[in-house]
Amino acid sequence: MQALHQKFLLDIDFPLLVFITDTQEFPPHWHEAVEIVYALEDNLKIGVNHETHMLKARDIILIGGGDVHFFPPQSLPIPRLIIQFDLSFYESFSTLLRDKRFPAALLRESTESAVPGELGIHSVMERQLLEIMKESEQKQDGYKLALKARMFDLLILLLRRVPMESLSSYENSRRLGRLARLDKVLQHVEHHFERTILLEEVACVANFSVFHFTRFFRETTGLTFGQYVNQYRIAKAVDYLVNSSDTVTEIVYKSGFSNAKTFNRVFRQIKGCSPTVFKKAVSEV
Repeated sequence: MQALHQKFLLDIDFPLLVFITDTQEFPPHWHEAVEIVYALEDNLKIGVNHETHMLKARDIILIGGGDVHFFPPQSLPIPRLIIQFDLSFYESFSTLLRDKRFPAALLRESTESAVPGELGIHSVMERQLLEIMKESEQKQDGYKLALKARMFDLLILLLRRVPMESLSSYENSRRLGRLARLDKVLQHVEHHFERTILLEEVACVANFSVFHFTRFFRETTGLTFGQYVNQYRIAKAVDYLVNSSDTVTEIVYKSGFSNAKTFNRVFRQIKGCSPTVFKKAVSEV
């Protein structure tokens, strides 16, 4: 569970990624690419900046470049379609979306059009996303050309039907500064998760007081620092349980917990079962 600034995410020659995943958790991260998530089943949890949403099947969420987002741990895998694209995909038209954010990022079937007889934004967006998914899966002759055409249709839809706010140069600079501070904190956790990490310590890394760091971290990720560290450590523990022969007792300390009681409690909270039950289930697969 490495939380990070995802760089070099897309192919420079065709900066579009379309895939379906059911990963049960993914840590706070961000990238320059715009991301669209389309829930294929109910009860998909996703955090975007400081808000956590529970998506129903067919819900759509728009994630702008630089938005911190994550999938909290879930007990069951929930499939979703993910489309990621760099603005360079639109070549000279990329400036139309640059330094923009989506203030109303969640689109649901109930999103109605104000124009009589016109399809609501959700219906039109859903149709475009399903066409993109179909072209990506079938890969018929000329599919990249078809994808490009569908993505330009999507651009027109975003420009005409989806509310967007422009970021001033000051706001954009401030956002990048906050992301740089967050990146330092998350890298610090990655390098020191095996030991106790004090709030004073990470506040110093971010160049904040403890009070301001606590507020900054919650506003930026939607999690408390303690919640994030616990999720990170449990993700490490899961990796050890799946990919090593270490005993549960050994994994307690390797994943950064000070005792088995705390480890078991946090593991059960996040994964929905004890580490022993989890390890047994994995070994039987």
